[in-house]
Amino acid sequence: MPKSRRDWGARQARHDPLRRTTPIVSEVKAEVVPVLGKLPESAGETIPPGEQVWALASISSLLEDENADRNRRMLLSKNVIKRIIFALESNTDLEIRREASGALRNLCVNGDTDVLGEIANKGGIEAVLNCLRWATMGLQNQQKQLERAQAPLREARERLLSKPMDQMNRKERRQAAKLQAGTIPDTLKAQTDFAPDPASIVEVHEWAADVPQQLLAMEPAAATCLVETCENLVVILGCVSETSEKLLVRVVRWDWHCGNNHGANTSTSPFAGEALAAWLCEAIAVGTAPEGPYAGALQHLATSSANTLCALCDDTSYGLAKALVGLPSDMPSSKKARRADRSLQALPTPSELLAKRTHGSSRLTKLAQAVQLVPMDGEAHVNAALGVITSGALCNILQSIVSDPEIEESIVINGYGPLQGFAERELLPRLTHILSLVDTSQIIRGHSQDALYTCELSLEIITELVSMLGVETTAEDHLCISGLPIKRQSDDEADFEMLEDQSNTSESSDRKNTGSDEVSEENHGLDHWIFAQLLQSALLPVLLKLASPTQESELDTSEAYKRRAVEVRAMAAVNNLLLRLALFAPPPPSQWPSDESTLECITAWRTWVGTSHLEGKQLIVTPTYRILQETWNRVFAIASHWASVPSVVDADSCVSGAWTTAAKADTGTSLARDGIAMVNTCIGGLWSIARILEGQLPLISEGQPAPYVTALQAAYQSARIVDVRVKCVGTLAVLARSQVECADSNPVATAYQAMYLSLGSLLVDVIETSSHDPDQAELLVVAINGVIDTYANELAPWNFVYEDGNFQTRLSGLITPITRVIKRMDKSNDVSLYTAAKEALDNLKGFLEYRTHIGGFP
Repeated sequence: MPKSRRDWGARQARHDPLRRTTPIVSEVKAEVVPVLGKLPESAGETIPPGEQVWALASISSLLEDENADRNRRMLLSKNVIKRIIFALESNTDLEIRREASGALRNLCVNGDTDVLGEIANKGGIEAVLNCLRWATMGLQNQQKQLERAQAPLREARERLLSKPMDQMNRKERRQAAKLQAGTIPDTLKAQTDFAPDPASIVEVHEWAADVPQQLLAMEPAAATCLVETCENLVVILGCVSETSEKLLVRVVRWDWHCGNNHGANTSTSPFAGEALAAWLCEAIAVGTAPEGPYAGALQHLATSSANTLCALCDDTSYGLAKALVGLPSDMPSSKKARRADRSLQALPTPSELLAKRTHGSSRLTKLAQAVQLVPMDGEAHVNAALGVITSGALCNILQSIVSDPEIEESIVINGYGPLQGFAERELLPRLTHILSLVDTSQIIRGHSQDALYTCELSLEIITELVSMLGVETTAEDHLCISGLPIKRQSDDEADFEMLEDQSNTSESSDRKNTGSDEVSEENHGLDHWIFAQLLQSALLPVLLKLASPTQESELDTSEAYKRRAVEVRAMAAVNNLLLRLALFAPPPPSQWPSDESTLECITAWRTWVGTSHLEGKQLIVTPTYRILQETWNRVFAIASHWASVPSVVDADSCVSGAWTTAAKADTGTSLARDGIAMVNTCIGGLWSIARILEGQLPLISEGQPAPYVTALQAAYQSARIVDVRVKCVGTLAVLARSQVECADSNPVATAYQAMYLSLGSLLVDVIETSSHDPDQAELLVVAINGVIDTYANELAPWNFVYEDGNFQTRLSGLITPITRVIKRMDKSNDVSLYTAAKEALDNLKGFLEYRTHIGGFP
């Protein structure tokens, strides 16, 4: 008889497919159903306002508790979005609109793209904008609204009374007689409850000064509800606009002057978006220096408005920044706007254009005043975060203006001068000072999210700003505007004025970051005094201090992750600053100009940087050279630190191919990803410094190869990430032209001869190893350019390497393999790289012919 199993009683019962299971209703779901019953989806059911407020507040609480994700899914299945939107647009009660906007805000902040898309599909964008327009009536002065509403009627009556009696008809005569007798009452009255009347006139300009008085005239609870409602609506608009380009167009194209609930009116004006930009600027101005019992609420409103404005101006292709400064925008229209008859649109008159520019300059002035909350020195202002966020909005506006070739005129801020000059004189010093006060350890240990966010945002703004330095400025930038003297260039600074490069360099921007020695820029000199100021300011030391790692940075914890986030952003700012300065360095020897003006600029550059010994002059170490050399040492120390972390080394050895987003995701922990990113960025910074100094750094230290030379060679050999290897080769190619120690020595020292031979052999070896694999085309291009730039000058002290190493024969035998590998490249995948590879091959053929002609090679 078989024995029974010990776990027989513990086994689960068999599944009966015919048995109907009893549905399990969770307590949360059972409690939420009555709540949603208080929020109808359409008209027809009357619910007391108090119950609607309670229901909306309950939904907001459910979206904020510890089970927010589960509650959100359950609420979405009950069509909660349509219920909230209906409550927002069908009621004028302030408490209902505050709770409805708050619930919708919680859905947007914590929601995904599908949730935001559903909000837009169900008319949420139009409902939010219409509610914001309605709330604006409560923030504005009621007497001014009455005067604006009475203005058309008064003008009509004045025209009637001024009309001769013999030209009036019978009806006009009766009307004129009543007006003279005073028997026609004034039917227009001031609105006390700012009802959502589509015909009401909404003033979008210059209403910030009236807000404190208007709030004091209201009931305290009503004033608080109104400000909080506006804040919620602004946050919703920011979240929706960041979701997709289509929704951004709907937000900006909404017609503020007609007002609608269902998108029936879409503005086709070339200044679409001006009203929304003006509203946000006015809200920022309200919170810049608030007073009274509502100061805190107004500050929160201003901060949210600055965040939304920064997000709306972040995309340079949709023209909101242009509408803000008073220029016609080229934002694509929505479907209704495209269907409209464009022939019926009236072009703006010169007076209208002038008025738009005046309003735009006034808006920029309000933003500039908010930036003043970030101090130049001393302790940080209590509302400095608003100034930093507004600086980000101004940075995005400047980027949109600079990147648009159609804008030729200078954008001026009333009282502050040109926008470009304001960014250089005000934004950079203030953000540098606010970063100098940052103690990363104290912020992270104190769990100060606001301070950490301000620090990270400041670093991101500086990263973008330094990428726009040195752009061509107009003569207006050097004039006194609005009584404010603009700094003129001194004679010494004028020596660094950069002229247009006459060479035919046409490298793409993608190759600027690859370590290639060729720089794609129309100018090859220093065209702005801001570079000299920045190198002598505290910007670089502050950024390098924040980028320097500590022992806590190597931990794989949440606190260490926040610390590394600051370090990565700081190093990115350093890299962008150095890269921008490297774009104005003298061209490599293979692209040397011949016109006298450009050569004079190169001489001035070398005198400023400290590389005048390249022109046969005495070697002089200038202050600029000391700053750049110290920066080189610190950046190299940061790269060495992260390259020695075990998890970074292990992750790098597991990654092959390009440093793409997919490769980043497969590198393991965040510590490994951040470490590899730091190493990659640091090597890019080293390449930029080498380009600025034209490779004039010592290659020998105490009779041995310099540590950074050895480290770069080892990194190329061991790294598996293509970007790292490319930048290593590019940096070594620039260092191969160093003449620091051998400028006055003839013949070249033995140690330097060995180093020249080592670096030259490395470049040719890279060409040989990468001439058979299309995946290494970027390495191939960088190595070819490095060989051409290094050995284009047959009189250089390292020219013996080309002959002793038999480079002519080795390179000539690689023409056929290189041609084959270029044919195997996928042109559609990376057009710029394919073009660069073909150009490098053509240059190599010409270089070999040149060397054959001058060197007697067969």
